[in-house]
Amino acid sequence: MAMKKEESRRAVLSEYDRWVKKHPNQASMMGGFLFFRYLQEEKSDLLEFRATGNKWQIVHGWIRDRLKD
Repeated sequence: MAMKKEESRRAVLSEYDRWVKKHPNQASMMGGFLFFRYLQEEKSDLLEFRATGNKWQIVHGWIRDRLKD
């Protein structure tokens, strides 16, 4: 069953925090796209939220907002 978008956002950002600790040099490469590819390949369940538009753009926005905080 698909997660609600807010649930998915929290889960994706938690996973991002873990991933960044393991891959600090890759975190800023390609604007977070390497992390998104990791999600697609290893944690695709975190991307099972309803979305209109491109999920990469949504996740990228979440990461960008996180980095501003």
